[in-house]
Amino acid sequence: MEVTGDASADEPLMEVICPACGGIVEAIGAEELVAVATEHTRDVHGYDVPREHILNSARSID
Repeated sequence: MEVTGDASADEPLMEVICPACGGIVEAIGAEELVAVATEHTRDVHGYDVPREHILNSARSID
């Protein structure tokens, strides 16, 4: 698991769990989370996940 993004930003730390493998993807802010999760599913599983699916499955981490 790797956290990406600018930790000094006002955006929240977010995560999404990959339904295919259970891997946890974390990033700072929604846009970075979408980018990292898309990269994960493309590289590891060979398919693209719709942006809306990622955002609907995401949660902020306190």
